[in-house]
Amino acid sequence: MSNISNIRVAVQEWILRRWIIVAYLYPPPIGEFSRYAEVELDAKAVNVLHTHVKAYIEKGIVPPAQIRSVVMNIADDLANNRTPTLRTGDYIDLQSFIRK
Repeated sequence: MSNISNIRVAVQEWILRRWIIVAYLYPPPIGEFSRYAEVELDAKAVNVLHTHVKAYIEKGIVPPAQIRSVVMNIADDLANNRTPTLRTGDYIDLQSFIRK
């Protein structure tokens, strides 16, 4: 199993365009924006994701419905030798699942 502790969060292009419009009116420090562009998952989120991705890949155990797409997207990234990328909606679903 690959190390999935470094997961990138994908930002939709329209968000970046909107940021440029806002930056034109009131430019924030570049360090502030980079803080939102690259988010590290906390240990609990990484552990939950690792457990379900590993079970799905190695044993074929279907993940819970709320995080099924999250797990399958990460598994697909790993199967195709891509850096695992957690999309915005997946991140929200994962955090909601952990809170429950």
